[in-house]
Amino acid sequence: MIINKLYINIAVRVILITLSCLLFGFLFGKFNDMIINLNFILFISLQTFLLIKKLNVANNTLSQFFNAIQYDDSSLVLKNRTQWKSYQKLLNSLDSLNEKIRQLKIKSAGQEAYFENLVENVNIGLISMDDKKRIQLFNPAARRLLK
Repeated sequence: MIINKLYINIAVRVILITLSCLLFGFLFGKFNDMIINLNFILFISLQTFLLIKKLNVANNTLSQFFNAIQYDDSSLVLKNRTQWKSYQKLLNSLDSLNEKIRQLKIKSAGQEAYFENLVENVNIGLISMDDKKRIQLFNPAARRLLK
């Protein structure tokens, strides 16, 4: 839904720029008036600038979000950063996803702490190795057995 609105917005802007260019070419060939030509150049430049600005805002926000995820920063909040309704829906969705990631990290950290506590306090020697024969887990009971 959000992507469709973005496509529509981009398509409308590209069509307006194209029509403006065609009209500019027609009027330039017919009248060759410097004021009209200058106004059309400014109008086309403004339309192009607004299109690029809209795309850059979306790209920068997505880039910030994915960088935050890449660097395990779940404190990023994107809500209420725009006046565009369709874009605000995207921000809300990204914030919701970020909150779910934050909750999963909290849950995972709790499970990891429980597992570490269990391994450290069990009276059975535990040794775990990875595929390259490097020791990944070695608890105190295993140290006592190997003394």
